Amino acid sequence: MAVILAVIYFNIEMINIKRKINIVLEKRKKDGVIVNHNVPIFFRVTFNSNRVNLFTGFRVDRNNWDEKLSQIKKGISNINGETIEEINTKLSNLENDLQAFFIKCQVKKLKKMNY
Repeated sequence: MAVILAVIYFNIEMINIKRKINIVLEKRKKDGVIVNHNVPIFFRVTFNSNRVNLFTGFRVDRNNWDEKLSQIKKGISNINGETIEEINTKLSNLENDLQAFFIKCQVKKLKKMNY
């Protein structure tokens, strides 16, 4: 809150780390064919021209993945006993944690500039 007030009061331009976070499926090939069964879900994080893939620990069959929504389709079961709603919620929470991490880095960068 204090940082936000400082930005408003001193008219400081906020430091912004340009970033993009996508939830995607791994595109591993086996014998020249993309694997479709039990595919790892990961975050593809791009920032400052760098790309990092962060695996979530969740897996899904490719035909059970909604590309547009970046989540598991409704009504699909998981072999580990987790409900799809739980997994989608965990993925959303992880994405929020990643966004919060970048915001924290922006604030630290702003503080280092002695604002």
